[in-house]
Formats: sequence, structure tokens, C-alpha cells
Amino acid sequence: MFIDHEVQLSILRELLFHPRARFSQLNQTDLTNDHFTFHLTHLIKNGLVEKVNDLYNLTSQGLEIAGRLDIKTLQFVRQPKVGVAVFVTRRFRGQPQVLVGRRLKDPSFGKAGMFFAEKVRIGESLLETAARCLDSEVGVKASYKYMGAKHVIRYQSGQLVQDVVFTCFRARIISGKVLPATAESQNSWIDLSHINSVPDVFEDLIEDVELIGHSKPFFLERTFGQ
Repeated sequence: MFIDHEVQLSILRELLFHPRARFSQLNQTDLTNDHFTFHLTHLIKNGLVEKVNDLYNLTSQGLEIAGRLDIKTLQFVRQPKVGVAVFVTRRFRGQPQVLVGRRLKDPSFGKAGMFFAEKVRIGESLLETAARCLDSEVGVKASYKYMGAKHVIRYQSGQLVQDVVFTCFRARIISGKVLPATAESQNSWIDLSHINSVPDVFEDLIEDVELIGHSKPFFLERTFGQ
């Protein structure tokens, strides 16, 4: 839901600081009571504010939306997406291998990389997101080990196309067989020693190879395309 009227935004802000407020406490504007009531009623009808015994509160939905407000400017803050990135490894004939996916959707259509990524849904745990990611993009179930965090910003033709904070996991398959292709990626096992020969890869692929060799959690921020 998008709220852009200054009076309605000010009501949300006021209720952040004064839960269980009376009408007289909320109407700190120059509006008449009737005009102010119109805006307050709009928030109630849309499920953001509730009235209980002549006192007004933010609902759970109202708290979620009001929490995205800059309380000084009354503007909604644009924030990076939150995602999970998973890389899958195995040993095959004594050699370490990594699963490489080539993207079949934008942004970065056609690029190959080691990380399979998925946006975290609201109310979903990071491990649930990781499991959903590999189920849809690879077709397997796996065990997961936390590896670190990565903040990735990408520009294309001078325009911001991606800003995501990834929680990164290493996955080892426990059941299922890797699908060679899904709606989102083409998948293939590559010997880690041959990773440099993969064509048309993400700019940070070699850096990712180094990351998976770390014994301690990592944190990186990278900007590409500027």
C-alpha cells in the first residue's frame, strides 16, 4: 500500500511516538476536525490504524509501513533488497567442483556465476529462502553453512539496476538431482581448477572463488558498472 498524503503520513509518524493516542493528541495540524477525520478514517479503512475505546493505535500493517518512513522528511526510504546467495560444491573423482548457473533473466541475462540468489520474502527465514532458491533454480535439497555477507550494487547505462544485501551460504546436496536447466538458469558442474575458462561470467566470479576458500565469515561491498 502506498500512502503519499502529508497529513496521513504525519498521523502514522505521530502514532509511532504516541501509541494509544486520543483524537485531540493526533490533530496537531491547522485542519478542521472534519477534514482531519477524513484522513484518519482513510487510514482506518485501509487497515493501518485502529480505534479502541476512543484511542488510536497503529495496526501491525501500520507499524510495518510507518517503520519505513523517514520521520524527519515524511518520505519513504528506498532500501536495498534483502537476498540469499547460495553456492553449491561437491567432490567428483577426487576433484572439487562448483555448480555454475547461467542466468536466463534480467538483470545480467546470460551471465554465469557461482551464486544462486533469491529475494527473502517477508516473514521468511534466511534458511527457508535458501531452500526455496535451490528447489526452484536447481531442483535439489541441501544442507547449509553460513559463509558471510555481500552487498552488491550494479549500474547499467548509468542507471541503478540492482542493490542487494546477500546473506551467503555454502550448500551440500542431500537429495535430488541437479536440473540442467530451469526457467531461471542453465546449470553445470565445473572443476574449480577450470573456473577461469567459463565464458561470459560475472565480474566478481574470481573473487567469489577466493571467498569460498575462506575459513572465517566474510563481508564485502562491491559496486559494478559505474
